[in-house]
Amino acid sequence: MPHYEIHHSCPLDKTQYQSLTTAITNLHCRLFTAPSAFVNITFHHTSNCKGRIWKRTDTKDNSYPDSDTQYMAVGGQKVWTNYIIGHLRPRGPDNREKLNELVQEIMRIWDMYARPKLKSIHAHTPWVGPRRLEERNEEIARKAGAKASNRLDDARALHNVFIMEDIAAGMEQGFVLPVAGQDGAWVEENMEKFEQRAKDGDASMKALVEEIKGGLGKGPVERSRL
Repeated sequence: MPHYEIHHSCPLDKTQYQSLTTAITNLHCRLFTAPSAFVNITFHHTSNCKGRIWKRTDTKDNSYPDSDTQYMAVGGQKVWTNYIIGHLRPRGPDNREKLNELVQEIMRIWDMYARPKLKSIHAHTPWVGPRRLEERNEEIARKAGAKASNRLDDARALHNVFIMEDIAAGMEQGFVLPVAGQDGAWVEENMEKFEQRAKDGDASMKALVEEIKGGLGKGPVERSRL
């Protein structure tokens, strides 16, 4: 029901993509008691490719952007940034505290998972197993988060988080979205359709049905349990 757009100029690997996706999905489900099957996340990587696509061969004009995806500026000056835009359904001014919590938690999640991590075990420490490597990664992430300043000259910082309550209406996977705060009644109204599609082999609906049975607000059910 929401759509989170993650725009990043710093490189992120597939593990970081999945970690950010899981954490933000769980966060949204917990805060808004929403079904995870309708939490949408899109990553947009802006790379400094020095005009790889924009470069023209018929002119020496250097006025074209240095990126093939976006031109980013802050204060009227070009700058490479990482930012997240969350599109939500309107909930009104009484929801301000919860939205502030959403922003703070997104910042924490970024610092935990998007900071540099160890890629491999060094040759001179062959005794370090996968479990120890994971522990070292978590230690590095915690230290990175503690030192995070969100400065524009910090290439791996999360520089902006914008929450837009701009989803006035919509449809996902064939279902018209309910008004925010009426998800419970909407689920009951559509439960038979969810179950029928699950029986017909719709993996997303099967996961949704299991999640509803366990209680909304806990996040997605592990695929291995389905």
